Amino acid sequence: MALVPQHQEEGSTWPGLATSTTIPERLKQYDNSTQLSFVTRGATRFMWMISSRFPGKRMVGSREHRVVEIAEHERLVPVTVSSVVGNNHTTFGVPNSYAAYFQPNDIFFVRDLYVAIDLVNLYLGQVTGANALPASPGPYPRLDPSAGFQTTAVNYSQTFGQAPGNPNRWYTDHEQMLILSVGLADSASVGNTTITVQRTARGPHSRDFGGGQIPQGIINTGVAANGDQGAITSGMFIFQGMPVWTEGSGPATGYHKTAEVDNNFTQEFKYALDFTKESSIERSWLNKQQPEISKMLLTLQKSIHMERTFLFSQKNKTKDSSGRVRYMMGGAWESVPKDSDHIIKYPAGSISYANTLDLGTQIFSLGGSETRHLFCGIGVHNAFKKHFYASGFMRYDEKASRDFDIPVDVLEMSGGQVYIHPSWSFTETGHDMHGMLVDMSKPTFLPVTHEGWDMQVYKHDGLNGQMTEKEEWIGIKGLERRYTDYLQIVDFS
Repeated sequence: MALVPQHQEEGSTWPGLATSTTIPERLKQYDNSTQLSFVTRGATRFMWMISSRFPGKRMVGSREHRVVEIAEHERLVPVTVSSVVGNNHTTFGVPNSYAAYFQPNDIFFVRDLYVAIDLVNLYLGQVTGANALPASPGPYPRLDPSAGFQTTAVNYSQTFGQAPGNPNRWYTDHEQMLILSVGLADSASVGNTTITVQRTARGPHSRDFGGGQIPQGIINTGVAANGDQGAITSGMFIFQGMPVWTEGSGPATGYHKTAEVDNNFTQEFKYALDFTKESSIERSWLNKQQPEISKMLLTLQKSIHMERTFLFSQKNKTKDSSGRVRYMMGGAWESVPKDSDHIIKYPAGSISYANTLDLGTQIFSLGGSETRHLFCGIGVHNAFKKHFYASGFMRYDEKASRDFDIPVDVLEMSGGQVYIHPSWSFTETGHDMHGMLVDMSKPTFLPVTHEGWDMQVYKHDGLNGQMTEKEEWIGIKGLERRYTDYLQIVDFS
């Protein structure tokens, strides 16, 4: 990438004190027919997108402006301590931080743990025990109405579908459990709480007349006989249903969700332009005086600096020896949660539509809207266009391009659509094959400032008899960050 030289050549512009000697000698003619062209390398896409989606700036009243956010209750709870044979696999552990979600009378299911009930159909007039009819009584009893089902065995599996070698046993029902008690913090192990349950809290069959609870002895035998298949193991996940209470029971115990606070800072910036008073004398074919050129270049530079700050800045607060505070804002990249749900890698192998569909399932599993906007390096955009543009899976989106006033491509994925915004700010900073996904249907990022502090311009005359002028640009800006659970960083390398 080209660097600005410290010596001067024709056509060059560089930072520093501007004097009449900066204009090449052969251009010093009083002919204003030549217009000056500015050479730039790409727009500041991220700033443009958030400004066009949410126009204007929000005024805040504090340098430490706070955003309070509450996420919905957890939809899945991890099992962190496995059940044991000694108590027929009726206890297991969850993290202490999740224990408040559980209380006696709650119903839940374990994902990837299925139950199948072996049954004998009973008929009116049929009894169990010594006088029972044979298990396969033939056609006569079947002329009588069904009286329900008798459970003969409970079977467990961690694999969905038909039992191998048994056409009458199907593992399609999650095992339903009833919570009997919740232990104290650290009761399962350090950091984990014990949950005690009624296993297989259900009747024999959906068409059973009585629907009474399956006998505990049969359940215990089934858990023991199935070995590891009936265990509740660390790494499984729980999903809950509605609680169940008996008639005349007392009130339930409530719980609350703690709000998360992002107290981002607003950052004060200053830029300066220095001119000699004599620099306004000379005119050239450029049809611009040196102060005008410097202002245009500084405006472009400030925009690039602001884009990179909004993207990559990291929050900081310091005080000098006089107690004066210096605030640095936190950017968008910093606010992405640091876990495997929010920092993901493109599926292994080369770019293909099958892998891209798999990526979509990771993206849209977080919830939010069915659209995401991917701010990425030029390399990511280039790779996608090479592979998908001819197929039609990726296309130019006229409406989005019109809405944002920039060309926008959209890629169809499983679960939704991803709008792609290549940016030199990513490529230049080493993220050519990385990207950040933002749900733009939500006000995820809002530029903020203070009343009267968006930008102020001060002009100073030269000091101590110097024939110089100074123009100073001062402002305070920040970034409000919300809905961070919907953000993701994707590694396409």
